[in-house]
Amino acid sequence: MGKNSGKIARFNPNSYRRNSTSNKAVYTHELEVPQIDRPLRHVHCNSVTLEHVKVDYIVLQALKRSLKYSFRQMDFLYCMLNVNNQAEFAYLLREWNVQELSFAHCNWPENSEFYSISDKLFEFNPQLQHVSISFDKVTNIKISDTTLKKWASCTSWPRSFILHNVKSEITHEGVAAVISSYVAQARAKRDKVFGSTILWNFGVVNTSLDWLTRELTSLEPHIRYLKQIPHGIHLKIQVCPTVPALHVRLVFAYRSLRVLKKNISLPTVLATL
Repeated sequence: MGKNSGKIARFNPNSYRRNSTSNKAVYTHELEVPQIDRPLRHVHCNSVTLEHVKVDYIVLQALKRSLKYSFRQMDFLYCMLNVNNQAEFAYLLREWNVQELSFAHCNWPENSEFYSISDKLFEFNPQLQHVSISFDKVTNIKISDTTLKKWASCTSWPRSFILHNVKSEITHEGVAAVISSYVAQARAKRDKVFGSTILWNFGVVNTSLDWLTRELTSLEPHIRYLKQIPHGIHLKIQVCPTVPALHVRLVFAYRSLRVLKKNISLPTVLATL
């Protein structure tokens, strides 16, 4: 297998399959969990995918022994997350220097005390640049203002942070703090282009339009438009043309007292409060 190519994926409870590409040929290898250590310890790859895996202590230890090198992307597809140590899971992602992380259609045991997707995950992994978390139906996760305020204080945040069918513990305070951080950093780098457009979709947040607009009053000059989406809003914030725009989408857990018109400006919203 060539360097920086190949994926690791699990397709049944006891084995892993690795797809690798070399000279345009694709090779598939399937291994029992206890056997993945030696074949993988010298592998250099760009992405690792776990599919239909019960991610527990045994699996994490096997991966820890096997994956000795850093890789950019890690995806969890249809996995059961059943680990009783938040810090260990989060630390492994940092050890591998994962920068792109996604969870799609995953779940965890009922009454589990451990949620793999929590503030702890982001506390240990400031290097994350792209995060996507998606469920088939609205699911509660333990991400709160703590994460957003940490990003704000460090002026370091993911370029994309996408929560689909996710209800978190995020409120208007966390959203306003991280948006304010973006504006402050954009002002400081007014003459420099830093990266590409930023997209944050915070899913369902514990706030309403009324509370959020009060928090965003001071940022009014930089809000280019405020557009209504089903049960929520889409904001575009841009300090100047040389700085990439920030797009923020969120759904409100609490209904607003008002119904927005399309592309309404923030001053118009504030005037009705």
